[in-house]
Amino acid sequence: MSHEDPFRLGLGWHLFRQLAELIEAIIAQAAARRAATGIEPLGLVAILRQHPFSQPTKMKKSPAPLVNAASKRVRTEIKIAHVWFARAFPEAAEYLRAGDRLARFPRGSFPPGLPFVGAVLGWSPDLAGGAIFRKDSMQ
Repeated sequence: MSHEDPFRLGLGWHLFRQLAELIEAIIAQAAARRAATGIEPLGLVAILRQHPFSQPTKMKKSPAPLVNAASKRVRTEIKIAHVWFARAFPEAAEYLRAGDRLARFPRGSFPPGLPFVGAVLGWSPDLAGGAIFRKDSMQ
């Protein structure tokens, strides 16, 4: 990642001002959050006083989420899609087992393999062209 001067890249003052406003907004949000919660950052001296390999004395014991997502809404949508998929796949597999070769499986799924079908009476490699079965064609 290069740290080029935005002015040399032709991005100009407009982008510089937008970036400065964004940084000021982030600083203001952080100050408001600190004022609301009463929690202050450790500060440079306290951070440097810590041993680099020290571990927390108390660990959070909350379970990991079933799926990582950018927001709660997206996580809920993924859970709903998973429930739908978990219901639709076995239903389609049942239709396939019953002989319906056109059973509709959920998009992105891998339908189960079909049972082995034995040799068809009257069929021989010669009827299929035979070239792939002859030894002389492998040379």
